[in-house]
Amino acid sequence: MGAAYYLAGYAIDAGLKSCVLAYLENKNADVIFREKKFSESCWTHNLRSLVKLAGLQPALDAAGVRNPALEVNWTHVARWSETSRYESAAEVQARRLLDAVMDLQNGVLSWIKIHW
Repeated sequence: MGAAYYLAGYAIDAGLKSCVLAYLENKNADVIFREKKFSESCWTHNLRSLVKLAGLQPALDAAGVRNPALEVNWTHVARWSETSRYESAAEVQARRLLDAVMDLQNGVLSWIKIHW
């Protein structure tokens, strides 16, 4: 289950990085010049930071208010860390993350897909 936990988190990481690219393509490319460290900041696996870099924090906040199940799922997903490969995730923890990622109606991956 540890590998499933680890890889599910990376699916969200990759999806959010795709959203960062979409953000840049959507008339925001100048942020690279306005914010000196923007590109360097993208070299992270911190999911909360990636949401902000993609310009999605207001959308995530609003979606969480409209859909409390999504907000709960995001809470579980946001705890993930790339260092989890060195840890042994409990089965309950892994299942909770997988459910939070893959839920078709309230899942974090479904929400991310809307924005990439």
